[in-house]
Amino acid sequence: MLPNNHLQLFAQQLASWSEQIIENGRTPFRRVDLFHRLQTSAGVCYPPLIFWINRQSMIAGGLLFLPDSASDTTHVKEAAAAASLGLRHFVTWETERINIWETAAEGNILVSSLPLAQTQDPAVFHHRLYELIDHLKLLSVTGRIDTNEISSYYLLNLLEETLTLSFPALLENCRMQLSGSTSTLTAEEEAQNWNRLTLLRLLSLLNWEILPANVPMDQLTASSEKLLALLPEPLGQTLLSLTPETSINLPAESAVAFHHLLLRLQQIDWRSQTTAVKKLSTCS
Repeated sequence: MLPNNHLQLFAQQLASWSEQIIENGRTPFRRVDLFHRLQTSAGVCYPPLIFWINRQSMIAGGLLFLPDSASDTTHVKEAAAAASLGLRHFVTWETERINIWETAAEGNILVSSLPLAQTQDPAVFHHRLYELIDHLKLLSVTGRIDTNEISSYYLLNLLEETLTLSFPALLENCRMQLSGSTSTLTAEEEAQNWNRLTLLRLLSLLNWEILPANVPMDQLTASSEKLLALLPEPLGQTLLSLTPETSINLPAESAVAFHHLLLRLQQIDWRSQTTAVKKLSTCS
């Protein structure tokens, strides 16, 4: 659920200032997203701000919440959102202070605060935001969850992000090919099938350790027919028989999205997070 209009406008202002600070300063962050949809153990969540180091690889350095009430001191949803991004920390921007929390099994721990003194002065907000981003620079390194402890929801979000980034180029390609086609599917359905089939082929090759290390995505497409034939049956032939065929190259933007996924999956213990792959099939 998104916050009220007032908090949405305030989040937009914070995001604008953050982009200026990132552009003009020295930080590991490359962009800030507003209300980015996340799957978490506490349900779907829309953090007002996410500070990205690499969004395509789902590497975040921090996330900021704007509680509409001071009565919620447990911050269960906030902690779940942090875990779904592979982080041990999150920020709450409250009326009197900005709090930085560390997640823990026994409850969240307040590790730092920046006072606001109930001010409405934009200059104070901007200064405190600058200080906050400076705090997050260190936490983006020290506050990361070890790759072998990453939540299955992190993997779920990584897969969904890849499909989201890949889809527009696939859709454009399918619309161009649809003219004169006898297919009963819409361009959107064709693109969605192509997207998910590419993901399934890639995960299968990785799971059975058939994919060569550091293979470029364009070479993967070109050699995937031979690689898929090495999979156990009937999986190999099934993936080969589905359309689009392996001989059809991905659009450049889609290839980049899947290449980022490939690199990230090789960095994390993704095969232990099988529940996330199951969840993906039920997500809209």
